[in-house]
Amino acid sequence: MELKRQKISEINIQEIITQRREHTLSENLKEILQKREKKGIQEGIKEGIKEGIKKGKIQTAIQLLKEGLGTEFIAKVTGLSKKEIDKLKAKL
Repeated sequence: MELKRQKISEINIQEIITQRREHTLSENLKEILQKREKKGIQEGIKEGIKEGIKKGKIQTAIQLLKEGLGTEFIAKVTGLSKKEIDKLKAKL
């Protein structure tokens, strides 16, 4: 009877150890995924800001073109290339 209790006890201990390892792995995986998600969100925000700035420069360039200002001046003011401004000019 004592041997049987000892085996049951050993099995229970093994189960507890296994469950603890699985829990730890699960928590570590969860933490890794959360960090990656946060990094992805930060990168998305950064890209969104860049895109918004670019759109703002394009809108400014269009307004300056409509006012009759030269390509070189617009390039200097907006930071857009002359080629980009010429493409915008062609669309007007």
